[in-house]
Amino acid sequence: MGLFDRWRRKEKKEKKTVVRGREIMRVEAPERTPKKSEVEQTPESKEKITQLIAEYQRLVARREELQRERSELTRRLDSGELTAIQFRKELMNRIQEAAKITDGIRETSSQLIALGHPGVAV
Repeated sequence: MGLFDRWRRKEKKEKKTVVRGREIMRVEAPERTPKKSEVEQTPESKEKITQLIAEYQRLVARREELQRERSELTRRLDSGELTAIQFRKELMNRIQEAAKITDGIRETSSQLIALGHPGVAV
């Protein structure tokens, strides 16, 4: 036996073979039931939820309005009503406001979820 014949001296270990079928295990998801709120639904919390939903809808409407304003700015730039510097300044203002609105939407939806409301899509 040579120096590199170690593989011949190795003892063969018994290997357990596990046969796995080709079946895909499918587990049906349990029926989704609404979570019971940890917070009791008091008139104050219901009013708070109503206020938060109204705030959320206001923020979403403003976000859509900002999108229209940005497209209007682009149109005005293309037609020559705005210079590039004015356009950049106005666009940056709109982008900053949109960022604040997005944060507001995120905070409002998390508050709704904390109050036991199923939440709204962001």
